[in-house]
Amino acid sequence: MSFSRKEMVASYVAKVGSGSLDYSQIAAEFKAKGIDQKESTVLLRRIDRDLLRMAEMEKRRQSGKNMILVGLGIALIGVVYTLLSYIRVYETGGSYLLFYGPVLSGIGIAVLGRMRMG
Repeated sequence: MSFSRKEMVASYVAKVGSGSLDYSQIAAEFKAKGIDQKESTVLLRRIDRDLLRMAEMEKRRQSGKNMILVGLGIALIGVVYTLLSYIRVYETGGSYLLFYGPVLSGIGIAVLGRMRMG
């Protein structure tokens, strides 16, 4: 055959992803190009698989971004409470609390989010 499966799949994945084509139009194009039914089925399955993989990757990236924001928020809360505790001690004397738990946990969550993003 005079085509590369990989190139065709990548081309159609981009077209379907942008919304300019749907599966029935792709099947019609394959038929017009003289691609037999078995090959057409294989190509459509690969296109579908790649689209699903792209959607899953985007979902993981978004989940990672959310984890980073939550982690940084938790760490910021720990830092703010530590500073407030220190300011109170500075004004009145005594001892202050170091909120290292939220800070370390927040940083850990943010790192996990970054790893999830890939």
